[in-house]
Amino acid sequence: MLSLLPLSFAEEAAPLPDRATASLTDMEPVKLARDPNSKLLIAECRINGIPCNLIVDTAASHTTFDVKFIKKHFPDLALQEVQIAPGSNVHTAPRVFSMESFSIGGLLIKNFYGCTMDLDPLQKSTRIRVDGILGINYLSFCPFLLSVRDATLQFLERSRFPLKDMKPLDVERHDSGILYIRCVRDGAPFLLALDSGSTLSLAPVEQWPADPDGSHVKVMASDINGSSGSHSVMKLGVPSTLHMGPDFQMEGLSFVVTGTGGRHQIGVDTLRHFDIIVDAPQGEVYALPLHSTTEDSEKTTDAPPLKRES
Repeated sequence: MLSLLPLSFAEEAAPLPDRATASLTDMEPVKLARDPNSKLLIAECRINGIPCNLIVDTAASHTTFDVKFIKKHFPDLALQEVQIAPGSNVHTAPRVFSMESFSIGGLLIKNFYGCTMDLDPLQKSTRIRVDGILGINYLSFCPFLLSVRDATLQFLERSRFPLKDMKPLDVERHDSGILYIRCVRDGAPFLLALDSGSTLSLAPVEQWPADPDGSHVKVMASDINGSSGSHSVMKLGVPSTLHMGPDFQMEGLSFVVTGTGGRHQIGVDTLRHFDIIVDAPQGEVYALPLHSTTEDSEKTTDAPPLKRES
């Protein structure tokens, strides 16, 4: 997974700017780039009028920029230390800064703030230049429709929702703002993060047994603190029906399965089969009709780099 791990900030330690204000002037779909290596979607954004490329990551709690990009374009910008709560696996604490304006398409936010970190490991894993990660704290300002298949992001007013096609998913919102889908396989419920910043979908082996005769996925382990460069082979789970809501399910699905520990998620390999509407202010996620059935994987698959949880 090539996304920044969600950061939990101690609110009292975060020097936030004045209350942010958002305005939506255009609801046309924004075309995104698809990185050939990771298959992740990259949006062209503007920070104080300067263009930048950010990975669209619904499971990153905060919008984060590479420190080299910030120092190059805003050399006089004050960066302030921020404390991260216990439990984060980010070794170096990020710094925060205020920005006058931040926009994608027709959604403009003023008095916003961003985080900075050294994102070298992430940048080395993508072919398209990446300047940072677009997190849920920006995406929470307005409902949006994300199409992984069409590589588009469309901000919406609720009056424009395609109500007749929407299937509600069973959602649990974490304190960080990240949305988890309560999934059920073979009668057992478990939570998966809604993660457009992950190449692969991962499920816990306790709830999704590995298929002894199934395919394998070759991955390179890496994380936001650096890439180990080591490769490992992970197994796919037994083909199953996965229920994600009262009236939405996928059949014949097989996630990569992992052991105890770390976070599990629904990545872009699954999200390419259906579009989603995310209404983060309300803590709601809706699936639109499936594009196609899940395709059978080849016996052995070389996957893009996978972020290692710790």
